[in-house]
Amino acid sequence: MTQDRLLPLVAGVLGIDPGALSDDAKMGSTAKWDSLRHVMIMAEIERAYGLKFSAREMVRSASVRDLRGVLAARGVS
Repeated sequence: MTQDRLLPLVAGVLGIDPGALSDDAKMGSTAKWDSLRHVMIMAEIERAYGLKFSAREMVRSASVRDLRGVLAARGVS
């Protein structure tokens, strides 16, 4: 379920097509994914999944793959 929800969520914040994203998409090398949008992505994930990320998790989640890892560590699949 995470895979089905995560890409559209990230793409929605970035204002791009979900098909333009993959697990390799990351802040700094993906269109519009800058530090401000990163905070917005993290806030949207928190809202969507009912989570609260630590500052460390936010910093370590700079790619879609990283986001999946943080969610998996929290038991979200």
